[in-house]
Amino acid sequence: MGHPDTFQALRDLNCDILTVQEGHAVEMMKGIAHRLCLNLIAFAPATSFPGCIFTRYEVKEGRIFNHAGPTNQNAPFSRFVAAALLTVEGKDACAVNFHAWPHHEAM
Repeated sequence: MGHPDTFQALRDLNCDILTVQEGHAVEMMKGIAHRLCLNLIAFAPATSFPGCIFTRYEVKEGRIFNHAGPTNQNAPFSRFVAAALLTVEGKDACAVNFHAWPHHEAM
């Protein structure tokens, strides 16, 4: 289930919400979520390098937008933009995770 130091670092952060970009296969992320006793919202990108959100909160909904192809070369997100609707202390809250173009400063 991943490198032991990585798992320990995630555990030590003790986050309520943790977003990950360029993660691992969903099965590995599920294993990490299980070991950390967190919910997982996994996001498959249109190209490669999945992302996810780990959270202690109840997940009401997850959405992903991943548009790839020749006509989307200038889209603002290189792999995905994703959101999870969570219930935090009885109220709705939205956690967002996105991967912007790392080599295009103008975007």
